Amino acid sequence: MNICFHLLQNKTSWKAVIHQLNSDNFARHVLHHGGVNGLALNFSYCEQTATGKILDKSTPIGHFSVR
Repeated sequence: MNICFHLLQNKTSWKAVIHQLNSDNFARHVLHHGGVNGLALNFSYCEQTATGKILDKSTPIGHFSVR
């Protein structure tokens, strides 16, 4: 699956190929590519729209889409 990540704070975007949709894979990409220091990352995902939110604690810090 191709995932497009977009972080709001530093306006960073990148694409990645991920074989499993799970929070551990997503967190690794966000921490590595996004320069995010938060350890309380959470992800929400909507199957209908194939989009999701990236949250640090409960604050939105970005979004992603699955293609």
